[in-house]
Amino acid sequence: MDVVIKTGFETILHDIVFQPETVPKGKALVAANHVHNVEEHRKNGVSYLIQAQVIRQASVTSTPYSTQLNIDADRKIINVSCTCVYNKSGKCKHISALIYYVNNTDSLSKTDCEQQWGKPTTRQLVQEKYSKGRYFWEMFPPKEKLAVSDRQMELDISALTDPSPLKTLLLESKKNKNDKEIKNLMDSMLKQVDVILQKEECTKYLNIIFAFCEKKEVYAKNQIVTKDAYDYYQENIAMSRKNIIKLCSDTIDQANNEKWFDARSLRVSASKNVHEIKVRKTKTVESLVSQMLFPKTVKTAALSYGKENEVNAAKKYEKVYGVKVTKIGVLVSEKQPWLCASLDGIVIENGNIVKAVEFKCPSSCEKIPVVDFNQKKCNVNYLKFNEENVILKESAIYYTQCQVQLYVTGLNECDLFIYSPVQNGCVCIPVQRNDKFLKKVIEKCEDFYFKDYLPELYKKNKKHEVLCKAKLKAKGAVFTGLDITNINRN
Repeated sequence: MDVVIKTGFETILHDIVFQPETVPKGKALVAANHVHNVEEHRKNGVSYLIQAQVIRQASVTSTPYSTQLNIDADRKIINVSCTCVYNKSGKCKHISALIYYVNNTDSLSKTDCEQQWGKPTTRQLVQEKYSKGRYFWEMFPPKEKLAVSDRQMELDISALTDPSPLKTLLLESKKNKNDKEIKNLMDSMLKQVDVILQKEECTKYLNIIFAFCEKKEVYAKNQIVTKDAYDYYQENIAMSRKNIIKLCSDTIDQANNEKWFDARSLRVSASKNVHEIKVRKTKTVESLVSQMLFPKTVKTAALSYGKENEVNAAKKYEKVYGVKVTKIGVLVSEKQPWLCASLDGIVIENGNIVKAVEFKCPSSCEKIPVVDFNQKKCNVNYLKFNEENVILKESAIYYTQCQVQLYVTGLNECDLFIYSPVQNGCVCIPVQRNDKFLKKVIEKCEDFYFKDYLPELYKKNKKHEVLCKAKLKAKGAVFTGLDITNINRN
């Protein structure tokens, strides 16, 4: 049976890297008393779950968000969940608020409150029996506390005699403290410089990619849409080259960035949507549209393994082939902005883009090679032997993904590098651009987007806009389209 603790929480630890603005927002939620019903569940003396209800800032009358932290025996967070729409990366402000609440909020116990039992009533106090009674705080007033300065006393180390063990320790301590502060400052500065250099490098190579795309054929057809849907498309989906470059350089960290999720939600993405549209047989159009409009966050051990080893795969690829892999963010097609792709990287040789690269880290190959060439056996189901060569099946989702990445970038080749940590366990499969395949797939996806997805996407956002206006009106506010102004009802 679980023991539920609702007060006196112990400190919890975590390795979550929040966005800079997320932590202050979480603190603000706690300060505004939006975090309620905090419970810590403990089984056999070990805590494993902390959950709470977080009231929405936009609408306090709506159902609060349900936020949960799974912790291990050392009180370290191992998993998080929140019912808000922004918790796809597990780093929303509601998670930050609950962590801050547990680690910083002082809980009142019964002994902190004034005793209520056995206390004389006002009528009793005027009677003779209680007329001479006095409170304990009157008989024993608290002693006046001396003011304590926050400034620490400075010790003159030079005044200590030589040789002095204390002097030696203090000098080393001061040196270590200064070294640590300098290191932290340098690390912060280097990180900022690295981000700037990544964005500059991304911008440089994107201009080359645009030049590649100019030389390639665009597979597009005339589409008929309503005026409302067309206006919505022009305002929210269509992008200038300048904005495409900015979005791509701003989302280099991909799944750790909310802009990355937002951009993909408006479009068909190369990684998953295109293949599902291509192979759709039993699934209805309505269910596919619903799946894209309201995506579910899936967390499995296999996905976690793949994400953790992607860096190792990139390093291995660079070392084996002597090339440099440059990361970019979500890339929107300039001529068909309803389509986007998120590449793992582009391969640079002598300052030139030569190909794209896609990394896969199957957990099934953690202890075995991807391909056993002696027995002619592929340990992943999307590869097969073609005589003596190993190739990627055209029916596989990764084949579609690589082809669409080549279409969006204008490149001719993509390396599918499948990683295994065992010796000689990795395999690299070159995928050549297949324009016959692309023409069929892109045109099918374009039909689906404009006939099925865009109308529903417009309805969803229109409904959200109407609800927001209604809530603002109910709170006594006027939505001007430019600003929100509170109405003084007095």
